[in-house]
Amino acid sequence: MPPLANLRPGIGQPTIASMTWQFESQLIVAGVLGLALLWLRALRLERPAITGFELQRQLKMHDKHASRTAIFVERLPALQALRDVLALACMVVALATVFALAGVWWGIAIAFVGMLLIELSAKLRAIQRLSTRLYRGCEPAMIQLTYRLRWLLHPFASPQKAATSASFYSKAELAEQIRRDRSVLSHNEKTLLLTALDFESKTVADIMTPRRHMATASARDTLGPLTLDRLHRTGHSAFPVVEKTADNIVGILRLSEIVTRSNKLSRISDAMETEVMHIQADSPLEHALSLCLHSRQHMCIVLNPRSEVVGLVTLSDIIAQLLGRPLDGQATEVVQ
Repeated sequence: MPPLANLRPGIGQPTIASMTWQFESQLIVAGVLGLALLWLRALRLERPAITGFELQRQLKMHDKHASRTAIFVERLPALQALRDVLALACMVVALATVFALAGVWWGIAIAFVGMLLIELSAKLRAIQRLSTRLYRGCEPAMIQLTYRLRWLLHPFASPQKAATSASFYSKAELAEQIRRDRSVLSHNEKTLLLTALDFESKTVADIMTPRRHMATASARDTLGPLTLDRLHRTGHSAFPVVEKTADNIVGILRLSEIVTRSNKLSRISDAMETEVMHIQADSPLEHALSLCLHSRQHMCIVLNPRSEVVGLVTLSDIIAQLLGRPLDGQATEVVQ
């Protein structure tokens, strides 16, 4: 029987523990590289849907998200090249590790199955969403890396294609395209489209007649020649009827009503309509238009948050804002 000393490993020979540790280390390295390769293969670095015009518009407004998007768009080709280079490096090192662990033939079989699983997993939506979330966390570092390795990434970077789309990202972009047009739209068509686009953002306060310019009638006035002459000279066909103070509007007077019933009326209060519609100054024009149509009233009295009269708005004003021009005649003075 050989002495125990002869069973000890010689100088330079690996022990079983060291061989096990080496095997486990290589296995861990191969696993980490496989996960990194899966992340890189699942990562979709694509140009955002935002157009160049809209991005520039948001940058002028000092939008922080727009600044980040602009940097991403600028570095996108380099980021895509960095992703591909890292994926290639991970794959080469992972294959070398697998071959060292399992030998050539087993290494080829394991590498084939592993790459197949990685490619199939990389197409799963859940994996792609997780890859994107991981990328967001390390995006600043990856962008900095593209600057440091620009000499290496330049040959791999694909030229960036400009975004081409028949759609528009925002109303502002569509409005700008309409303004730039020189061949398709006439001047009137441009005006109509631009005012229609702007209609949604307008409020009653933007187009109302201020209180200081309101032509009113007093409920106590008699319908004599002097009163009628004063009303006719204003050029209006309908008037808010006040009693005592301008905040106390008790009705709406229409000149057409006076003409048809002139022998039966003595005071303005006899001819006025007692239904008065009120609307807040910060209400959108869409609400004002809906209120006029549903109530069959041509005029709305505009109030501030303290319920004080600050002006009036008419159906003609609203439609003129929608069309981009004053109406011809008095077609909407009476809502049918």
